Amino acid sequence: MRFFERGLDLVIALTEKLSYDLAAIKYIKESKMDAMTTQQASHNLDRLIDNVIDNVQPTILCNDKGNKAILISLDEFSAWQETLYLLSNPFNAKHLFNSIESAKTGKIIERTLIEE
Repeated sequence: MRFFERGLDLVIALTEKLSYDLAAIKYIKESKMDAMTTQQASHNLDRLIDNVIDNVQPTILCNDKGNKAILISLDEFSAWQETLYLLSNPFNAKHLFNSIESAKTGKIIERTLIEE
């Protein structure tokens, strides 16, 4: 029975990760990201960085070999890293998703913060 439970936990974790990965891919495909060559980017890199930060919109950079990378603001990157960390634990991810669903359906408890 224990082997089955661990296997089931693994399937749930992989399913949740796949769901998150597919959501990220859908976000990238649906967003209207700018794309440019590294040569174009190098002509006015400071303006490009400012645009990426101001618009909170990543830019795809392509080199002469066809390799691609994304220029993203540090704040946005940090937010993605935090999200990945929070969702990396299946139990934490499930708790977060359940909390979001509860909030969407109005099942919330408002509490007063204690100030020190």
